[in-house]
Amino acid sequence: MYEEFYGLREPPFSLTPDPRFFFRSESHIRAYELLRYGLHRGEGFIVVYGDIGTGKTTLCRAVLENLPHTVISQAELDKNPRISKDDLIAHLNTFLLSLVSVGRRALLIIDEAQNIPVATLEQIRILSNLETHQQKLLQMASPRRFFTTEPFGLSIVTRTGRPD
Repeated sequence: MYEEFYGLREPPFSLTPDPRFFFRSESHIRAYELLRYGLHRGEGFIVVYGDIGTGKTTLCRAVLENLPHTVISQAELDKNPRISKDDLIAHLNTFLLSLVSVGRRALLIIDEAQNIPVATLEQIRILSNLETHQQKLLQMASPRRFFTTEPFGLSIVTRTGRPD
C-alpha cells in the first residue's frame, strides 16, 4: 500500500535492524565514531547504552559492515555438548592465537545483554582475560538497554565504566 503510493522498493519502518537505514543523528554519529575508535584500539569491553528503539543494534551492524578485514566477526567453535568449559576456553584461546599469528583479531558482540543472567555475563567477561603480552585476544562490544532521561540518546561506556 505505502510502497506503491510513495514509490518505495520495500516496506518502510521495518523492525529489523538494517544498517542501510542507520539514522545519523548527532548522538548516533558520535556513538558510531566512538564505537569505531574503540574497536580500532582493539582493547577491552565496550558497552553501547540506549533506550528501546534508539538504534543500538543497527549502529553495531553499521559498524560491522565497515570493519577492516583483519577483524573476524563470525567464527564457528566446536559445539560438542560433552566438551568441558576448560577445554572450550583452551580451544578458543588457540583459535584466537592463530588469528593473531596472521595479523587478524576477533570481536564478540553480545546483543540484548540486559537479558543475559549476571552469572553468564561474568563468565563471558572472563574471556577478556585471554591475551598475549601485547594485546587482548578477544574484544567485546555489547549494545544494551537502559532507561535514560534523554530520549533517543546513545552513549558508549568503556571498561572503566566512564561514559565517553
